[in-house]
Amino acid sequence: MKKILVFTLITFFVLISVGLAAGPTGPNNPGEILGQGKLASDPHRTFRLVRWSPTAAVTHTLTADSIVIWDSTHDDGVTINVTTTSGDSRVAGVLVTAIVSGDTGLDGEINLASDDVGKVNWGWLQVYGKCNVNVASTSGISTAGYAMGTGITPGCAGVFSTDSIGQPGYLPNKVGIAGFFYDGGTEFAKYASTADQSIDCFVRCQ
Repeated sequence: MKKILVFTLITFFVLISVGLAAGPTGPNNPGEILGQGKLASDPHRTFRLVRWSPTAAVTHTLTADSIVIWDSTHDDGVTINVTTTSGDSRVAGVLVTAIVSGDTGLDGEINLASDDVGKVNWGWLQVYGKCNVNVASTSGISTAGYAMGTGITPGCAGVFSTDSIGQPGYLPNKVGIAGFFYDGGTEFAKYASTADQSIDCFVRCQ
Protein backbone atom coordinates (compact mmCIF):
# COMPACT_ATOMS: atom_id res chain seq x y z
CA MET A 1 0.00 0.00 0.00
CA LYS A 2 2.85 2.35 0.87
CA LYS A 3 4.50 1.65 -2.48
CA ILE A 4 1.30 2.57 -4.33
CA LEU A 5 0.99 5.79 -2.32
CA VAL A 6 4.62 6.75 -2.96
CA PHE A 7 4.28 5.99 -6.69
CA THR A 8 1.10 8.10 -6.88
CA LEU A 9 2.77 11.04 -5.16
CA ILE A 10 5.83 10.84 -7.42
CA THR A 11 3.60 10.75 -10.52
CA PHE A 12 1.64 13.74 -9.24
CA PHE A 13 4.75 15.85 -8.64
CA VAL A 14 6.22 14.90 -12.02
CA LEU A 15 3.04 16.02 -13.80
CA ILE A 16 2.99 19.29 -11.85
CA SER A 17 6.65 19.92 -12.74
CA VAL A 18 5.99 19.33 -16.45
CA GLY A 19 3.03 21.67 -16.35
CA LEU A 20 5.04 24.43 -14.68
CA ALA A 21 7.92 23.98 -17.11
CA ALA A 22 5.55 24.45 -20.03
CA GLY A 23 4.75 27.92 -18.72
CA PRO A 24 1.48 29.81 -18.49
CA THR A 25 -0.60 30.91 -21.42
CA GLY A 26 -2.01 34.37 -22.06
CA PRO A 27 -0.21 37.74 -21.92
CA ASN A 28 2.74 36.13 -20.10
CA ASN A 29 3.67 34.61 -23.47
CA PRO A 30 3.38 37.51 -25.96
CA GLY A 31 3.08 36.45 -29.57
CA GLU A 32 1.59 33.04 -28.71
CA ILE A 33 0.06 31.36 -31.76
CA LEU A 34 -3.10 29.25 -31.67
CA GLY A 35 -4.81 27.29 -34.42
CA GLN A 36 -8.44 26.30 -34.68
CA GLY A 37 -10.19 23.53 -36.56
CA LYS A 38 -11.37 20.20 -35.18
CA LEU A 39 -12.94 18.52 -38.21
CA ALA A 40 -11.74 18.33 -41.78
CA SER A 41 -14.80 20.37 -42.76
CA ASP A 42 -14.00 23.17 -40.29
CA PRO A 43 -12.25 26.25 -41.68
CA HIS A 44 -8.77 26.54 -40.20
CA ARG A 45 -7.91 29.76 -38.37
CA THR A 46 -4.69 30.99 -36.84
CA PHE A 47 -4.50 33.51 -34.01
CA ARG A 48 -1.80 35.53 -32.27
CA LEU A 49 -1.86 37.15 -28.85
CA VAL A 50 -1.10 40.87 -29.26
CA ARG A 51 -1.27 44.07 -27.26
CA TRP A 52 -2.31 47.64 -28.00
CA SER A 53 -0.36 50.50 -26.46
CA PRO A 54 -0.83 53.86 -28.23
CA THR A 55 2.00 56.37 -27.95
CA ALA A 56 -0.33 58.79 -26.14
CA ALA A 57 -2.41 58.07 -23.04
CA VAL A 58 -5.96 57.71 -24.35
CA THR A 59 -9.15 55.97 -23.33
CA HIS A 60 -10.31 53.96 -26.29
CA THR A 61 -11.18 50.41 -27.28
CA LEU A 62 -10.27 48.60 -30.47
CA THR A 63 -13.41 46.68 -31.42
CA ALA A 64 -13.55 43.11 -32.65
CA ASP A 65 -13.35 42.85 -36.48
CA SER A 66 -10.96 45.83 -36.69
CA ILE A 67 -8.16 45.45 -39.23
CA VAL A 68 -4.89 46.53 -37.62
CA ILE A 69 -1.19 46.98 -38.34
CA TRP A 70 2.05 46.11 -36.55
CA ASP A 71 3.16 49.15 -34.58
CA SER A 72 6.49 50.40 -35.99
CA THR A 73 7.08 52.74 -33.02
CA HIS A 74 7.31 49.87 -30.56
CA ASP A 75 8.77 47.58 -33.29
CA ASP A 76 8.54 44.48 -31.08
CA GLY A 77 6.38 42.20 -33.25
CA VAL A 78 3.76 42.09 -30.49
CA THR A 79 2.21 45.59 -30.41
CA ILE A 80 -0.51 46.57 -32.91
CA ASN A 81 -2.16 49.85 -33.88
CA VAL A 82 -4.62 51.29 -36.41
CA THR A 83 -3.84 53.17 -39.62
CA THR A 84 -5.43 55.57 -42.08
CA THR A 85 -3.12 54.46 -44.90
CA SER A 86 -4.80 52.50 -47.66
CA GLY A 87 -2.96 49.24 -48.35
CA ASP A 88 -0.56 49.79 -45.43
CA SER A 89 2.40 47.39 -45.73
CA ARG A 90 2.38 46.83 -41.95
CA VAL A 91 -1.03 45.09 -41.99
CA ALA A 92 -1.14 42.49 -39.21
CA GLY A 93 -4.59 40.89 -39.37
CA VAL A 94 -8.10 41.24 -37.95
CA LEU A 95 -8.95 41.41 -34.25
CA VAL A 96 -11.40 38.80 -32.95
CA THR A 97 -11.60 40.39 -29.50
CA ALA A 98 -11.91 43.99 -28.39
CA ILE A 99 -8.81 45.47 -26.76
CA VAL A 100 -8.73 48.32 -24.27
CA SER A 101 -5.73 50.59 -24.79
CA GLY A 102 -2.87 50.78 -22.33
CA ASP A 103 -1.53 54.09 -21.07
CA THR A 104 1.95 55.39 -21.74
CA GLY A 105 4.60 54.99 -19.11
CA LEU A 106 5.72 57.65 -16.67
CA ASP A 107 6.79 61.00 -18.16
CA GLY A 108 5.32 60.01 -21.53
CA GLU A 109 7.74 57.14 -22.07
CA ILE A 110 6.62 54.28 -24.28
CA ASN A 111 5.63 51.14 -22.41
CA LEU A 112 7.40 47.98 -23.49
CA ALA A 113 5.45 44.75 -23.92
CA SER A 114 7.17 43.45 -20.79
CA ASP A 115 5.76 46.43 -18.85
CA ASP A 116 2.21 45.41 -19.75
CA VAL A 117 2.28 41.74 -18.80
CA GLY A 118 -0.96 40.88 -17.00
CA LYS A 119 -2.72 44.12 -17.97
CA VAL A 120 -6.00 44.47 -19.88
CA ASN A 121 -4.61 45.77 -23.19
CA TRP A 122 -4.12 42.31 -24.75
CA GLY A 123 -6.33 40.46 -27.20
CA TRP A 124 -6.45 37.95 -30.04
CA LEU A 125 -5.54 38.75 -33.62
CA GLN A 126 -6.58 36.46 -36.48
CA VAL A 127 -3.85 36.20 -39.10
CA TYR A 128 -5.27 33.42 -41.26
CA GLY A 129 -8.70 32.08 -42.20
CA LYS A 130 -12.31 33.09 -42.67
CA CYS A 131 -13.53 35.91 -40.42
CA ASN A 132 -15.49 39.17 -40.34
CA VAL A 133 -13.91 42.58 -40.88
CA ASN A 134 -15.15 46.13 -40.42
CA VAL A 135 -15.60 48.20 -43.57
CA ALA A 136 -16.74 51.76 -44.27
CA SER A 137 -19.68 52.54 -46.52
CA THR A 138 -17.25 54.17 -48.98
CA SER A 139 -15.12 51.05 -49.41
CA GLY A 140 -16.66 50.26 -52.80
CA ILE A 141 -16.62 46.46 -52.57
CA SER A 142 -18.72 45.75 -55.64
CA THR A 143 -17.65 42.16 -56.27
CA ALA A 144 -16.98 39.18 -54.02
CA GLY A 145 -13.33 38.22 -54.28
CA TYR A 146 -11.95 41.76 -54.27
CA ALA A 147 -8.51 41.98 -52.68
CA MET A 148 -8.49 43.40 -49.14
CA GLY A 149 -6.16 45.80 -47.38
CA THR A 150 -6.30 48.53 -44.77
CA GLY A 151 -8.49 51.54 -45.53
CA ILE A 152 -8.47 55.26 -44.78
CA THR A 153 -10.88 54.79 -41.85
CA PRO A 154 -9.10 53.50 -38.71
CA GLY A 155 -9.97 49.84 -38.10
CA CYS A 156 -11.87 49.47 -41.39
CA ALA A 157 -10.65 47.42 -44.36
CA GLY A 158 -10.70 48.72 -47.90
CA VAL A 159 -10.30 47.43 -51.44
CA PHE A 160 -6.66 46.74 -52.27
CA SER A 161 -6.00 47.83 -55.84
CA THR A 162 -2.75 48.29 -57.75
CA ASP A 163 -1.66 50.49 -60.60
CA SER A 164 0.08 49.40 -63.79
CA ILE A 165 3.41 48.86 -62.01
CA GLY A 166 1.90 46.79 -59.23
CA GLN A 167 1.82 49.40 -56.49
CA PRO A 168 -1.34 51.04 -55.09
CA GLY A 169 -1.36 54.76 -55.70
CA TYR A 170 2.21 54.72 -57.07
CA LEU A 171 3.53 54.68 -53.50
CA PRO A 172 5.94 51.83 -52.79
CA ASN A 173 4.98 51.72 -49.10
CA LYS A 174 1.46 50.63 -50.02
CA VAL A 175 1.87 46.94 -50.66
CA GLY A 176 -0.07 45.41 -47.79
CA ILE A 177 -2.58 42.99 -49.26
CA ALA A 178 -4.34 41.23 -46.39
CA GLY A 179 -6.65 38.72 -48.09
CA PHE A 180 -9.94 39.06 -49.94
CA PHE A 181 -13.62 39.81 -49.36
CA TYR A 182 -16.15 36.99 -49.49
CA ASP A 183 -18.98 39.53 -49.60
CA GLY A 184 -19.49 42.04 -52.40
CA GLY A 185 -22.20 43.81 -54.36
CA THR A 186 -25.60 43.31 -52.72
CA GLU A 187 -24.04 41.83 -49.59
CA PHE A 188 -21.79 44.85 -49.19
CA ALA A 189 -24.68 47.27 -49.73
CA LYS A 190 -26.74 45.37 -47.18
CA TYR A 191 -24.16 45.35 -44.40
CA ALA A 192 -22.12 48.47 -45.08
CA SER A 193 -24.76 51.21 -45.00
CA THR A 194 -22.67 53.05 -42.40
CA ALA A 195 -19.04 52.99 -41.30
CA ASP A 196 -17.79 50.19 -39.10
CA GLN A 197 -20.06 47.42 -40.38
CA SER A 198 -18.76 43.87 -40.52
CA ILE A 199 -18.69 41.63 -43.61
CA ASP A 200 -17.18 38.22 -44.46
CA CYS A 201 -13.58 38.01 -45.59
CA PHE A 202 -10.60 35.67 -45.72
CA VAL A 203 -7.49 37.04 -44.02
CA ARG A 204 -3.98 35.77 -44.80
CA CYS A 205 -1.32 37.77 -43.00
CA GLN A 206 0.92 34.92 -41.84
